[in-house]
Amino acid sequence: MNELDLQRKTEKTLNFDQQYVFFIVLGLKTSTIRQATDLKTNQDVILTSDNHKFARAKIIEIKPLKFSEISEEVAQEDGFSSVVSLKRALKKYYPNLSDGDCLYQIRFNVIDILDISLIEQKIKNLINMALALLSRDNSQYNKLIELRELSGQPLLKKIKDEKIRNLLRGVYLTLSQ
Repeated sequence: MNELDLQRKTEKTLNFDQQYVFFIVLGLKTSTIRQATDLKTNQDVILTSDNHKFARAKIIEIKPLKFSEISEEVAQEDGFSSVVSLKRALKKYYPNLSDGDCLYQIRFNVIDILDISLIEQKIKNLINMALALLSRDNSQYNKLIELRELSGQPLLKKIKDEKIRNLLRGVYLTLSQ
């Protein structure tokens, strides 16, 4: 076994439900909350969904917090619009959570997109909605040009570019208001 095979075998993973993959790739979900973790700050991890590797990330911070201490900022970093919606989601995974229970907020930064097949149709739909919206607004001409170029390219190659992910994140936030 060579060094690369050994590294792959010992790579740590962080698994997510498929519903969160889109938000992670766009940078709208930059943390997760878990009851336990063996991850370390500055560690590189593979992000997966149903054993499907979709991104590589670096752990920025692991912060213990009680269930009762979840704030609006924590909820937003986790991709939720409110503390109530985040707590509701956490109760689905950990039904016996109570206010005093200790959890870990794991903050991460996506450093590479490995595969977008799980969300490719969602991204295409977002691009098409944005093109329809922007074609009516001449002040957004540069964004329109970028999105038109993006719609004709292989998506994985383009989505690896953080500038493109930022553009799509901005479009998503505009459309979701």
